[in-house]
Amino acid sequence: VGCSVLVGFLSGFVVLQYADVRASYPVAQIGRAMALLNMAMFLGVALVQWLSGAVASAAPAWHADPHSAALALIAGMLAAGVLAFALLPAPSAGQDVVR
Repeated sequence: VGCSVLVGFLSGFVVLQYADVRASYPVAQIGRAMALLNMAMFLGVALVQWLSGAVASAAPAWHADPHSAALALIAGMLAAGVLAFALLPAPSAGQDVVR
């Protein structure tokens, strides 16, 4: 039960991504940015499901546990996402963003 509550709590922060994207783009581009975020979220989930399934299917040929291989792939993809987010450029000083 505790793990389920923790996952629900941590998953709730996804909503903050919408506010972050909205505040990061100029007013004229907010609609496109929000649409791109929504599409990227759905495509990201589909990609993770497809790749983890492919890795789990191939794991026995590598003499590896399918669950461990799939979870390692997901952990690596999450780490890559965190790194990509950390390396995002900050808005320039004169950029017209919503505050």
